[in-house]
Amino acid sequence: PGVMAQKSSQPMSHHWKCVHTLTGHSHYVIGVAIAADDKTLISCSYDKTIKVWHLDNGHLLGTLKGHQRWVSAIAMSPNGQILASASLDNTLKLWQIGSGELLREIQTPSGASDSNNSSRSLTCKLIHIALFLL
Repeated sequence: PGVMAQKSSQPMSHHWKCVHTLTGHSHYVIGVAIAADDKTLISCSYDKTIKVWHLDNGHLLGTLKGHQRWVSAIAMSPNGQILASASLDNTLKLWQIGSGELLREIQTPSGASDSNNSSRSLTCKLIHIALFLL
C-alpha cells in the first residue's frame, strides 16, 4: 500500500471532481508545472512539445516547439515568467512564458537527459541552476 501525505490530522476527502480534461498532446505527458499565479499549467510530453494551459477554463494558450526528442522535465522560475525544459536531445531550453520566445539553449552533458534516475536527477539540477542564474 502507498503512503498518502496529509496536511492535517483529518482524513482526506475522497470526493474528487474532475474540473477539466486537458487534451492536446499526441503522446504521453511526462511532467507538469504550475506557475506561481496558480492560473497557468505547463505540460511536457514525449511528443516533443510543451503546452501552456489556462487552469480556470482549461483552454490551451500555446504550444512551445523546439526540442528534437522527448521533453523529459520542466520547471518554472519563481516569478512564473521563465520556463526551463530539458529533453532527450541533450538540450536545456529557457522560454519566455508570455510570448513563447526561446531565450536560450544550453547543451547538456551527453546522457544527462536519459531515462535512468541519476541522469534525471542531473537534468533536474541543471534546470534549477539555469533558473537560479537568470
